[in-house]
This record gives sequence, C-alpha cells and structure tokens, in this order.
Amino acid sequence: MTETPHIPADLRACTGRFNIWKSLAILPLAASLAGCGMFSSPPPPEPAPLGPVEAFLSQGNIGDRTRLDDHAFGKDVEVALDAVFTSANGEDCRRGTVLAARKDSETVVVCKDADGRWKMAPRIMGQRLQPE
Repeated sequence: MTETPHIPADLRACTGRFNIWKSLAILPLAASLAGCGMFSSPPPPEPAPLGPVEAFLSQGNIGDRTRLDDHAFGKDVEVALDAVFTSANGEDCRRGTVLAARKDSETVVVCKDADGRWKMAPRIMGQRLQPE
C-alpha cells in the first residue's frame, strides 16, 4: 500500500469505502424527505360535530322555531333563532333562545370562525339549562 501523506493513517482504511461526494449527492434526497412530513407535527384533530341546537341555529332564518333533543340542554327543548349579527371579531353570529319543557330558558350564541366552523360561545348568560 502506498503512503499518502495528506490522509491520516487511521482514515486510510476508510478511503476506499467512503466518498464525500457520494455523501453530498444524497443530501438533497434527505432534505426532500424531511419536507414530506418526517419532521412535521400531526394535523389538528377534526372538530366535534355540531350538537342539535348549534346545527339548527347555524342553518335557520330569523324567527324559525323547532323542538329537539340535545344532550347539552335536555329533551324536547324549543329553540328559536332570534337574531343574526356580526361580532366584534368580524364573525357571523346567531343568537337564539332555548326553552326547556319546565319553562326555563337560556340565550345561546353560535359564531362561524375564520375556518368556516360554527362554535357555540361559552354559556355564561343567565342560568344554564340542566339536561333532565
């Protein structure tokens, strides 16, 4: 074996198997694979489906009324769509009244977010209806 002065003795055994140019050639491939989700975070979970009250309010017209069962409000509740408005955040919103069979009522608001999903505003107005 011929002595090569510019390669250290401990690397001489590797020079036949390791080529820096071959290693650099696969670098773009590794970088493109990283863009295919190898290092990205998982997609956000799908939003929960709308409850019956939310679904009615998001699709109705002012003055519409219906009776329905909703696990969050109780059985046989009456829902009325009272108003349509734009929130301070620029979201399309709808205000309705939910009337329980025992004549308790609650005002609820649903708004469409920037992604086009309807969400109920936190239920803090008055006393919340308790499902029976």
